[in-house]
Amino acid sequence: MNSFATDSTGTSWLPLSDGLRRWMARCALVVLAVSAPLGSATLGLAVLLLTMPFLYHEARTVSPSNSSGVFGLLQRPTGALISAGLCSTLFAAHKLDALAHVLGMALMAATCLLGARIAVRERRFFLNVAVPLALAAVVVSAGVSLYQYFAVGVSRATALLSYTNRLATLLVFFGILGAGYLLHRGGKIGWLLLPFGLLVMGGIGTTMSRAGWVAAAFGIALLGLRGGQRFVVAFLVLALLFVGTLLLEDRWAARFGTIFSLEANQDRILLWKTALEILQDHPILGSGPGSFRHVSQAYIEPSEYRGHATPHNIVLSIASDMGIAGLLAFTWLMVRAGKASWYLWRLGQPFYAGLVAAVASIFVNDLFGQGFYTTQIGTVMWFGLGLVAAFYEMERDRRVASAADVL
Repeated sequence: MNSFATDSTGTSWLPLSDGLRRWMARCALVVLAVSAPLGSATLGLAVLLLTMPFLYHEARTVSPSNSSGVFGLLQRPTGALISAGLCSTLFAAHKLDALAHVLGMALMAATCLLGARIAVRERRFFLNVAVPLALAAVVVSAGVSLYQYFAVGVSRATALLSYTNRLATLLVFFGILGAGYLLHRGGKIGWLLLPFGLLVMGGIGTTMSRAGWVAAAFGIALLGLRGGQRFVVAFLVLALLFVGTLLLEDRWAARFGTIFSLEANQDRILLWKTALEILQDHPILGSGPGSFRHVSQAYIEPSEYRGHATPHNIVLSIASDMGIAGLLAFTWLMVRAGKASWYLWRLGQPFYAGLVAAVASIFVNDLFGQGFYTTQIGTVMWFGLGLVAAFYEMERDRRVASAADVL
């Protein structure tokens, strides 16, 4: 908790006053924190986008040396990914659609990376107000999903969203993040992990999303691997809740078993094979961002074609859309994010562990999903990456400053 004890001062958003400037940023963070878990991250993204000029000016002063650039540690690999997408657009069959996907990705990335840096700059407000509001929104979303499934009798809950798999993805991300936050707060608040975990696990169960279940299991396992009494307790609690919720409904257990069945996953395997075939035919720059729905039609038999927007795998989606150029840029992005994550992970602080596990989980989820291009999930993914990078830069600069003081 000590790393969050102090807050920054001395921002300079001219011509606005200090108070108005800071409250604009805080309000934007609150809107995103509440809207994202409810499935309306587009609203939070729009509010952040409206404050973009102020965020940009503020981000220039986040690091005294500014060695990482205005957008932080991930600026260069993100720029490379967007550049690969733009180059791929030139050769896409549906150029306007491809350009729209690239511009959407660029707006999400730029806005969320800047917003995350401001969140870390305003970390006391972010941790004491924004994150608790996000967890309250998660509780609402999970509660609505349980009501829909058990009281209304829907086959797969959507809560306030329109898509079951997106609900599962959001519950996993904010559920794991919430576990880390509650462990970070400790004391009586830490005991809220039990009812919070029960609600979230039940909510994930009602979606019957296999990708969500795999991502949840991965995140829980990561918390257990961190070591230490609090993490072991959290792992045991969440693992028991995970198994318990699967046993709660026969349908959930049966569907979970299909994760390991090749026959039950033929549709997804077909999409993966199609993406690899597209990459083979368009190896350098791919077929164009967001083009899988159109291009895949030529690779799949009409009787099996379902019009999927992506191959349900973030790596294969980038490969078929942007080719080797996009894959290299994405790998660079993940390596840098991995470096920052490993640094925060080794610090052993519960919130950092929860953040790292949550970000890792949402990307594991997208190995079987299609959220990268969507504002509901893509915004959360980019903001999570931005938080990891920004907290890493804060801790790194603090360590350098402490070493300089000692000398």
